[in-house]
Amino acid sequence: RPPDAGRATGDEDHLSAGHRRMLPFSRMGYAEKSLVAGESIVYRARHHWIFYRNGIFVLFLAALLGGATLYSSKESHDPTLTRWEGYLALAFVGIALLLLLGRWLRAQTDEFVVTDRRLLCSKGLVNRMHEQAPIDKIQDITINQTWIGGMLGYGDVVVETASERLGAFTFN
Repeated sequence: RPPDAGRATGDEDHLSAGHRRMLPFSRMGYAEKSLVAGESIVYRARHHWIFYRNGIFVLFLAALLGGATLYSSKESHDPTLTRWEGYLALAFVGIALLLLLGRWLRAQTDEFVVTDRRLLCSKGLVNRMHEQAPIDKIQDITINQTWIGGMLGYGDVVVETASERLGAFTFN
């Protein structure tokens, strides 16, 4: 494993076990590569499991369709109908896996990091976008949550800065 700035500075020592698990130390991300001397990571956020909701929903539909196919194969005397239901269920599984893979790849490349000097946000798989704001330039932080987001523990964090160019960016 290559050494990285996070492990070298020991910034993960004060994090809880749950947050320490979130730190992907097997690879150096944008945050570790852009740390300046003496800067350390204070917190690293990640996408909530709700980020995968579309793929999970399609996989659930595939399971329902697969169950219906099994049931109809026992009750129906037309094998052609159950064969097409089975193919449709497999197509739904394939679509769900593609959706889940795409979201997983995106979650692996997106970074939301707070250091002791600045906020860093890096998004995208192919078209990368990097945003950063010094802590002393932050004017306001707003948390947007729907009622279900409050119950499940997810939402968007909007950070407004004094920068004319950046203005505000969102951790979502």
